[in-house]
Amino acid sequence: VAISFDSRELDCDSLMEILESHHWTLSSETPSFVEKAMVSGTKSLVKGLTGVALTRIVGPSVSRVIMNLA
Repeated sequence: VAISFDSRELDCDSLMEILESHHWTLSSETPSFVEKAMVSGTKSLVKGLTGVALTRIVGPSVSRVIMNLA
């Protein structure tokens, strides 16, 4: 996106003042929907891969017990 400013209409300093007065330049400390989804998806993927690996290594019944404890 490119924005062209006409200094006779509105200069950059005035625009920044307007944006800051509406708090549009502040960042949010809470994670966004995408960040939450990435963390949740990564945890699910790791848990699934761990379950598959445990099933192959120690057998299905032992891996179910271990995964239920986690």
